[in-house]
Amino acid sequence: MRDDFPIDVKRSLALRVRHTCSNPDCLAPTAGPQDDPSGTVNIGVAAHITAAASGGKRFDPNLTPEQRGSIDNGIWLCQNCAKLIDSDLSRFTEALLRAWKLVAEDRARLSLGKTSPSERIIESPILELVLELDGIGPDTYTQMPVRRFLLGLKNTGKAMAKFPGIRFDRALGLSVDPFGIDGNFGFGLPQSPSQQAVIGFRGGNDHVIHIDEGLTIGRLLQQGDNKGVEGIKVADYPNIHRPDGPTHHRWEFKAINFRGEISAEGIAATVAQKEFPSESVVWARR
Repeated sequence: MRDDFPIDVKRSLALRVRHTCSNPDCLAPTAGPQDDPSGTVNIGVAAHITAAASGGKRFDPNLTPEQRGSIDNGIWLCQNCAKLIDSDLSRFTEALLRAWKLVAEDRARLSLGKTSPSERIIESPILELVLELDGIGPDTYTQMPVRRFLLGLKNTGKAMAKFPGIRFDRALGLSVDPFGIDGNFGFGLPQSPSQQAVIGFRGGNDHVIHIDEGLTIGRLLQQGDNKGVEGIKVADYPNIHRPDGPTHHRWEFKAINFRGEISAEGIAATVAQKEFPSESVVWARR
């Protein structure tokens, strides 16, 4: 038995997005006139985000029949996109469809009362990489020196960025500080499920970056190479050579050429890049 939408829910889903497909890569109008001066054409569909019946696409057994047929479980799409979202479940997830819905309703809200709604429709978030050197300090576990960076994103566009995210390759030599931004396990975005070659952060329903605002995501760590006493001047450390070993070591941090993929719902993923030169520090022996 299907838990279909009532007529008033279908009508509301269509009106809340101005009878426009909610897929940001489509945005097709779904209602218009027939040749008959009294008739209209509708090619829109009130699609279920999670299936209306057991065995359907993205079915959620925890929902009640009322919840399955509620407006919260619906999204307005053209007929093509309604078919599309059920053809690739790994791509068109519940989270993605809910993000489409939020963005589509925001787009419709911003266009209300405007004489040129088309100009409002093209407004979108623009995410920029924020990666700042935060100095060299002791690793929490080993007390050996690590070079620290603060990772974040800034929205310089003209619309709120929802579901922001960033991914980068582990081969860059940067790891995530498990103690968070300030040592209290705080992160600006949740870390994505681990992948062998990629580190990623991805926001959920409650994560947005407002216009002209930034978000610090986490702290990244770069391990250095212990060069021993190589390059240390005895004049600067006259007691460096002691019978029980050197008092200081020189640690070298390689240059970083950071490349990350930045994304948010409704915009194409972009690659951001930032470079940091090599650096060394003389560190007291532990």
